[in-house]
Amino acid sequence: MNRMMMMCILATAAAIGADKNPVEGGRWEPAGPLNATVLALDSDPRTLGRHLAGTYFGGLYETTDDGATWVPIPTSFSTSSVLAIAFDLRNGANVYAGTFDGGVHKSVDGGATWTDSSEGIEDRTIV
Repeated sequence: MNRMMMMCILATAAAIGADKNPVEGGRWEPAGPLNATVLALDSDPRTLGRHLAGTYFGGLYETTDDGATWVPIPTSFSTSSVLAIAFDLRNGANVYAGTFDGGVHKSVDGGATWTDSSEGIEDRTIV
C-alpha cells in the first residue's frame, strides 16, 4: 500500500468515524497497534508490507504484514509521542522520527537502532 493511499484511508477513517460504513456494504475495522493512538505512519520503500507507526506516548511500532500484527520497537524514546516518521526515499535504511519532547532521532539500519539527531535544534518540540 503506498504512502498516499494509507494517508487517505486514515484521514477518511478519522473524518467519518471507524464505526460508520463509508461505502454501502463496506465496514471499517481497527488496524494498528492495539490500544495505541497512532499519530504518524510511514512505509518502508525497500520492503512491501513493512510500516512504522508513531504513537501517543507509546513510541514506535512496526508491522511487516501490512498491519495485521504490530510489535513495539524498543528505543530510548519508547515513552514519547512520535509525531513524525519519514523513511529516506533515496536510502530506505535511513529513517527519521520526530518526538514531542525529545527532538529528532535517526536510524541508519531501518529502525533497529536509533540515535539523537537534534544537535543544533534549540526548540526540540516537534509539531
